[in-house]
Amino acid sequence: MIALSIQIKLIISSFIFGLLFALSFNLCNKLLYDCKTVINIIDTIIFLGIMSFLYFIMIEYFGDGIFHIYSLLSVLVGFYLFNIIVKLYKK
Repeated sequence: MIALSIQIKLIISSFIFGLLFALSFNLCNKLLYDCKTVINIIDTIIFLGIMSFLYFIMIEYFGDGIFHIYSLLSVLVGFYLFNIIVKLYKK
């Protein structure tokens, strides 16, 4: 069983990572929007690999290397919430 304080740190840090992931993903797509499709695909694969590596390092640091499904859900909620905020801000 994992301690409650570690779980809370992991959820909060995963949520913040989801927000930062969405921000950096949107910026990356805007910068490479006019590039060729092959370059976009390669860049996206490299970007996702780097972000996945950083997330697993974060899990190692905050969650003692234990991966839980709620941490992934927290990342997805952060990503989705950032995209909603961007859509509302653009209006």
